[in-house]
Amino acid sequence: MRIGLIVDNEYNNDPRVSNEAKALQKAGFEVSVLCFNYGRYQKEEIVRGVKVTRVKIRRKLKDILFGIVNTIPIYHYFWANEIVKFICKEKIDVIHLADMYMARSGYLAKKKSNVRLVLDLKENYPAAVVNYEWTKHFLKRITSQPLKWKKLEKEYLGYADYIVTMCDVLKEKLLARYVFLKPENMFVYMNVPDTDFLLAQTITGSKVKKEGSFLVVYFGGVAIRRGIITAIEAVQKLRSKGENIKLLLIGPVDTPEAELFNKYLQSPDYKDSILYVPWIGLSELPEYISVADVGISPIVKSEQHDTTIANKMFQYSLFGKPIIVSNCEPQIRIVEQDKSGLVHLSENADDLAEKILFLKQNPVIAKQMGENGRSAVLNKYNLNVASNELINLYTRLSGMNNH
Repeated sequence: MRIGLIVDNEYNNDPRVSNEAKALQKAGFEVSVLCFNYGRYQKEEIVRGVKVTRVKIRRKLKDILFGIVNTIPIYHYFWANEIVKFICKEKIDVIHLADMYMARSGYLAKKKSNVRLVLDLKENYPAAVVNYEWTKHFLKRITSQPLKWKKLEKEYLGYADYIVTMCDVLKEKLLARYVFLKPENMFVYMNVPDTDFLLAQTITGSKVKKEGSFLVVYFGGVAIRRGIITAIEAVQKLRSKGENIKLLLIGPVDTPEAELFNKYLQSPDYKDSILYVPWIGLSELPEYISVADVGISPIVKSEQHDTTIANKMFQYSLFGKPIIVSNCEPQIRIVEQDKSGLVHLSENADDLAEKILFLKQNPVIAKQMGENGRSAVLNKYNLNVASNELINLYTRLSGMNNH
């Protein structure tokens, strides 16, 4: 069976899709990728054993076309045309679309080809898009119509033969919302880490100077909706009480919020408590997590965050760190089930500070939570195990093709 993974971004920047490709290929399926190229890569090449075909486009033009897709749907037809050519050239049997908004393009392509369509919901897109900064600009909001995605959800899910969600919570909510969806046609593939890759990295302990502090690490996009302001204020509250605690932030800042975060980073009141690293490769992550005392995922509770789960939780746990997460439903389930950390109230800096201080003052409990989390990741929250549902999906499809 030939599987075509379709990504409306550069494949090299999408770890979820590359992990899926690795798992499916390892299971014996033929996998090819169709993605965008903003000018940095070859038109075709083999990336980690997977053939990648790239569609060259200027990033700005892509953003414009996608931004107006609910008003002028050129983007859908553009992608449908590229997918049809890709299906013919690579003799694809199944197209695997990375995110809900690609369903229309996939459906248009499917009508011209004898393929099945798998829709991979990387997030709860209708809930997420209304919180994106680019949809909050007045003119962009008019042309992008972000609220329309909620109305389109039923139609777009109906295009798919099979649906993959990021967590059980989203699967449960969709099944409750739409009676036409069948549980046997829905699969869960969480954003879990490739533990083999991460554990193979060398750790020297030289990247960060703790200087005797209790180090709290956050890895991922730096934005208000991700709870970073809450984290900064929680650490500052503890420092004001004489606690030697620092916050290590790793990741790019959302452009519209750059000025706000720069004020924190440059402020005399905060700069000594924040260590900021704008960007690291995934291969460097173990080095940074290894020196931390606790990992946090303080994302702001919302409809979006109550139906998705961040892989940073599993990355922290893999290296034996206790975790503190906000009270978003999928995070609560993981932490309470595995006894791998603590839960704080979303956007409540006092509560987060209290949880950080508890782990600092109770190292034995913190160590046990870290060990519990590591065991959970090694046994179930990893690519080798979590990909089984994905493999089961394609094994079923392969069986259908043989009859």
